[in-house]
Amino acid sequence: IEAKSENINPIEEMFKKLWTPGVALVMLFTGLILKSSVIQMIASIAGVVYIALIASEKRIGYIFGIVNVIFYSIVSYNEKLYGLVLYNLVYSLPVLIYGYFKWKDKSKNKIKTMSWDARLLLSSSIILLIIIYVQIAVSRQSLLGTAITDAVSVILGGIASFLMTKKYIEQWIGFITVNITTLIYWIINSIGNPSNYIMIIMWSVYTLNNIYGIIEWNKSRKIKG
Repeated sequence: IEAKSENINPIEEMFKKLWTPGVALVMLFTGLILKSSVIQMIASIAGVVYIALIASEKRIGYIFGIVNVIFYSIVSYNEKLYGLVLYNLVYSLPVLIYGYFKWKDKSKNKIKTMSWDARLLLSSSIILLIIIYVQIAVSRQSLLGTAITDAVSVILGGIASFLMTKKYIEQWIGFITVNITTLIYWIINSIGNPSNYIMIIMWSVYTLNNIYGIIEWNKSRKIKG
């Protein structure tokens, strides 16, 4: 392991050090240029820093995740994404707190991967739950777009958050799906409302963070075994 760590590319190391502050500055300048609300800016900055730190296996990332959940819940409430608000406060917040303490012992938290059978079973269950969620939401007069965004965020996001605490690499795939779905929602709902553009950029950066996370976790798993 020591031999591998000595061969780390210095450019790669510099990139890793600059990634987290870099994405934070992108969100800060974007928010200032677009004159976004303070709540949106805090949610977006905390969110991208949270994912970037988790991608680097930094436990402190969960603290930024907690801040993101609280402030993004306010943003979601204003957009009438009530399912997302409940998911954030009732489920995601406790999971983040759990993850913070779960990651304390590094020796018991190695990066893992699921078997193909487990992936198939989990994927089938997620699709079924999303369909049921959307059907119920639409029957209660929710808009289809909002219902789908809510369902994917609540169900897939919830499962991915739990997999993160257990360090399953598949969680990144779940978050990419959530991010793309939510990104589409914000693009549609930002027409004529430039203040929401920061949400589009935030979810775009989230997706880049997730790709970065997959790459870093794969490297870490190969090195640490």
